[in-house]
Amino acid sequence: MVFGSFLTPAAERPERVIDLARLTEQVGLDLVSIQDHPYQARFLDTWTLLSVIAARTSRITVTPNVANLPLRPPAVLARSVATLDLLSQGRVELGLGAGGFFGAIAAVGGPRLDARRAVDALEEGIRIIRAIWDVNGGTVRIDGEHYRVWGAHPGPAPAHDVGIWVGAYKKRMLGLTGRLADGWLPSSPYAPPDELPAMNRAIDVAAEEAGRDPAAIRRLYNVAGRFASRGEGFLQGPARMWAEQLAELVIEQRFGGFIVMGDDPEVLRRFAGEVAPAVRELVAAERAEPGHPDPSPAPSSTAPGSPTAPGSPTAAGSLAGADSAAAGPATSPGSPTSHASASGPGSTGPGSTGSGSTGSGSSAAGLAAGSSATVESAAAGSSGAGSPVGAAGSSAGADGSGGGRRRERLVAEGLGVVPTADDGMRLSGRQVWDETTRPTGPAPDPDRAYTAHERAAGRHLVDVHDGLRAELERMRDLVDQVTTGRTDPGAARDHISQMTIRQNNWTVGTYCESYCRIVTTHHTIEDRSVFPHLRGADPRLAPVIDRLEQEHVAIHGVLEQVDRALVAFVSGPDGDKQLREAADLLTDALLSHLAYEERELVEPLARLGFY
Repeated sequence: MVFGSFLTPAAERPERVIDLARLTEQVGLDLVSIQDHPYQARFLDTWTLLSVIAARTSRITVTPNVANLPLRPPAVLARSVATLDLLSQGRVELGLGAGGFFGAIAAVGGPRLDARRAVDALEEGIRIIRAIWDVNGGTVRIDGEHYRVWGAHPGPAPAHDVGIWVGAYKKRMLGLTGRLADGWLPSSPYAPPDELPAMNRAIDVAAEEAGRDPAAIRRLYNVAGRFASRGEGFLQGPARMWAEQLAELVIEQRFGGFIVMGDDPEVLRRFAGEVAPAVRELVAAERAEPGHPDPSPAPSSTAPGSPTAPGSPTAAGSLAGADSAAAGPATSPGSPTSHASASGPGSTGPGSTGSGSTGSGSSAAGLAAGSSATVESAAAGSSGAGSPVGAAGSSAGADGSGGGRRRERLVAEGLGVVPTADDGMRLSGRQVWDETTRPTGPAPDPDRAYTAHERAAGRHLVDVHDGLRAELERMRDLVDQVTTGRTDPGAARDHISQMTIRQNNWTVGTYCESYCRIVTTHHTIEDRSVFPHLRGADPRLAPVIDRLEQEHVAIHGVLEQVDRALVAFVSGPDGDKQLREAADLLTDALLSHLAYEERELVEPLARLGFY
């Protein structure tokens, strides 16, 4: 299941469009889409804009929503898509339309078509696009009524099997979608929810008549709505109502993605932070019930004639198979494994609570709120900065004794979710806090049964943290590039300033702002913040939450140290050493913190929910 934004390419404030696209990535959404009206003098050119967005982001998928085929010759469009897909490492999909404003199209030199001829031209265009992408298909020879491509050599092939998602509403366009397209991309102002079942049936019938599996056609929905305290209709109400209405469309109408229309940053934040995770949880819970199997996701390109380039890598940013994300593993393949990999039950480390730890109700006296100063590790005398050292405060024995190990096993058995273990290795000779003073929350009930919805909530925290671990790995790679002269320190500073862990507020009551990969930023309404909710629901968690909030502030201080070290790298003789030490300290602090938070909150979040 994917979630994205639908932005207006307003020429009067071009940088704002870029900022909104970057925000789309920062808050954890999956794709950014841009409407395409080349005849509109007040708009930026969509394809140029998408190229800049792809260059200014690193993870998110980009797509026109939808490309105006009459003004973008299909052979040229095919090569533009393939080129950007290669340059962005597989982060492009193709929303495609027949072009609805025929007079405006003709005014800028395009063909003057009517509705019937526009659909015919779109069918020819799709065949040409696929033929250009098929580098093994031989010379392209298509002699159509609207397009003649005769003797063109195919290529380049895109980095992955780019999906063609058609914006369709009427009978002939829906039939074309069923026969030829990889996806269907309607918009709620033109296709309200009550009209979707009939449209879906038309696509299914056309697919079956063409010998295709209707399930192979991805269904995505551009949605317009308004957040409000009371519900008044489709997507006109509180975030929970949005989530319930969209989850129903997933379950009943097989939609696998939703793209919110509009340019309001706060709507993007709430859509990513409150709506998307709740939809995933509701769908996961429903599919876990008997009689509701989770269908296997369709590949991104399954239509007749879709090429698969031999040897082409499936890019990490591709949306192929993304529908299975709601039921994904507790840890992602991209998470760093050298320092804090996900381990099975029984793993232990500094996050484990031994005899030296304070119990439930203790204060986190070992860490001053807001402090970013570090204290020397007990092991610092035997290890220099940058060398792995044993984690101070790790007291669980190798035989499995110790409160921390026992706690992880209980959580894993009850939930089917294993908190990511701290491997105990430290790169720095310093510590940001004293790990032995971390309080421990109430022990989970080993006999408690958890519903699918509750298990999804517990797993969600691990998924969120995996995004932060991946960003940390990217930052360490940047530091390595800077210190070895492979990139400019200014470029590294700009990247770090845009990182999710830096953009978010690490202060009281903003848990979801601090960890935004799947559950993400800006819970602006205080009573919906996760920490206040957990405090109120189970007061025994208060000491743990107090400590976690203090560690958030301290980690932000360490990020500031990394930023200062990048400046020192340029101007000081010891800049290389300072930069590596700062990166090592951040790695130790963040990975230790994430492991501790998972150990303490996976079970309470499953039991009590996020809000």
